[in-house]
Amino acid sequence: MYKTMTSALYRVDFNDLNNSEILVYARGYYIDKDGNKVELDENHIKSHSFLDADSDDYKAIENWVNNTPMENSIPIMNQPTEEIVIKEYDEPAYLSQDVTWSDEDGDLAQAMISTTSSSEHTFGDTMLALDYNDFVSAKLKTYAILGDRGEHNFTFRVTDGLDNGVIQTVPVRVESDYIVPRPLSTMPKSYLFYTDMNTSELKRLESNGTVTTVGVIDGLNTNWTTVYRRADKGWLYFLNQEEERIYVVSENNASVLFSIGIDNEPNRVGTHHKQTLYLIWWRPAEGVEGEANYTPGGLEGLLESKLSSDPNIDGDYYVQLGSGESDDTQIIPAWKTKLADGGNTVGVYVWRRATFMTKWVNEGIDRMNVLNLVTGKSKYLTDFNFSE
Repeated sequence: MYKTMTSALYRVDFNDLNNSEILVYARGYYIDKDGNKVELDENHIKSHSFLDADSDDYKAIENWVNNTPMENSIPIMNQPTEEIVIKEYDEPAYLSQDVTWSDEDGDLAQAMISTTSSSEHTFGDTMLALDYNDFVSAKLKTYAILGDRGEHNFTFRVTDGLDNGVIQTVPVRVESDYIVPRPLSTMPKSYLFYTDMNTSELKRLESNGTVTTVGVIDGLNTNWTTVYRRADKGWLYFLNQEEERIYVVSENNASVLFSIGIDNEPNRVGTHHKQTLYLIWWRPAEGVEGEANYTPGGLEGLLESKLSSDPNIDGDYYVQLGSGESDDTQIIPAWKTKLADGGNTVGVYVWRRATFMTKWVNEGIDRMNVLNLVTGKSKYLTDFNFSE
């Protein structure tokens, strides 16, 4: 509203304020040099309801034109009748109660989500959307990620049009059942898999330094660029970027169990559009199968889009890649979220619904974030607080 009023300045005659178009059109007449009212030609002005020059609405416009100070009460966000509680990694959803605001003067006011333009996740990014019911209430959609827990405030900018708005807050509490384990004093038993490209062998390195040759991977070559382990099946997902194919290898004997073709053609935008899947990972299932809270596992990844005919879709995207099972051997990547800062990501690790990413920055891997897969923003681990 403030911007709308500012844009109306071109309807103000600064040499004759009282006969400014915005006032003449509002009241329906000019005032000539003798002080007489000259009615507007109704043949040229259709379906217009004029304001009484003594009405509050007209006086408000007149005072604005003449820059006459007016008493004004700022609109405020109303405090919720019940405490607002949301939970880390609950599915994006609207709050059970609406957010509301009011203006003591009875002016028409509007509330808007107040956020920053930062590519890093802040608490303000837990507010996904504000859907208006009417002029005094709206439904708020929210989604919190790892580390958002604790006492916070939703922040809104509220304006009645007389200024650019004032910041108002509504308290909220974020809970979490993501219990971060305390560091152990001793290193747990661990191991890693790696490949010998000279022999095509899959090897297993134990934490005590022991190396075991698992077997020879049929067809292994330097185009197999990244790998992710699926623990529940003992599978290794290898990505071959050149072939646009994912090979599934058994960690027990190095046999290739099956492969998954990647069809990027349906997502092509323009002749030269290049889509490169460069990281993959497996997200385990959550909950109990058959119950309401169950979320099946799935294969996911990061994809770079460039040289499309629409520059707006170029960038790095979080994509879903199907079930990762042997009956899903040809998939079209489902583009979900464009990352705010996804370039130079070299690794991804998931813990339940949390997604961690490591980035190559300043000639070294020196940043680890948790990624918000709904907004595409990441949160630096230095910003975390798990004391709650």
